[in-house]
Amino acid sequence: MGNSMIKEYVLFVALGLLLQLASMIKPFRKQVKNAEKTLDLVGCIYVYLVNIGFFMLMASPILFVSELPFMQAWYQYTAPLSTGTLLVIHLLLIDLLSYWAHRIMHQQWLWNIHAFHHSQKHIWWLGGMRASPMHVMMMGLPIIITVILFPAQFGSWPSLVILILFLANQHWLHTNVTFPFENKLVYLLVTPQMHFVHHSKKRHFSDSNYGFMFSIWDRLFGTYTDYKEHPKDDILGLNYANSTLRLMLGLGPKRKLNTTVINTETTIKEKIQ
Repeated sequence: MGNSMIKEYVLFVALGLLLQLASMIKPFRKQVKNAEKTLDLVGCIYVYLVNIGFFMLMASPILFVSELPFMQAWYQYTAPLSTGTLLVIHLLLIDLLSYWAHRIMHQQWLWNIHAFHHSQKHIWWLGGMRASPMHVMMMGLPIIITVILFPAQFGSWPSLVILILFLANQHWLHTNVTFPFENKLVYLLVTPQMHFVHHSKKRHFSDSNYGFMFSIWDRLFGTYTDYKEHPKDDILGLNYANSTLRLMLGLGPKRKLNTTVINTETTIKEKIQ
């Protein structure tokens, strides 16, 4: 367990630094000096601790559900599936469920648990780790549901493929880098510029492009915004003020505002309950 976690941390940092180097070579957006690196580092450690606690708490419920008679019958039915098939199922199902978990968090009644993630003003790989405890739980549910439904006994290489893909995807979405053939790649995969639209301060942009790995979900469910329609000098972050502590805890501002924000594109309501 300990060695596995150490390997994951090393891989996490190595992939992040590799993409950071790529962003220095070929960025798609000119940015000012990042003054939030300390907050992002703290946020990253915070999220990892919450993640560990959450999945430890969920171990017993997962075991309980998996031992129910109807689940045992389901496992016998899915037993013939090959390792490669289960790998594909895991990737697609986790990504589809993650799309909907993400989209649900953009509803007014759940927005506060997701706001910390959108508070970043600088796009880089570590900034994407910001999340409140409830955000972590919401995004952990797709993994738990998939593992319960398809508890694949992966060998070493499929497990490594899953780990690398999801870590690399998390970093790549939040990296300021231009990739070759991105205008073609975006038809299948979520690219950095596509996800950059989602972090806009303007709500009509941020309430779109919810996908993580595959862009097909946004296209299929009508939430896709073409990154070419989004200005690269757009401002990131929230359109209202809140303290860092309350954001990290998933709480809204102390004083509930009933104002509007005016920008050059449209008039939008504050994302406050």
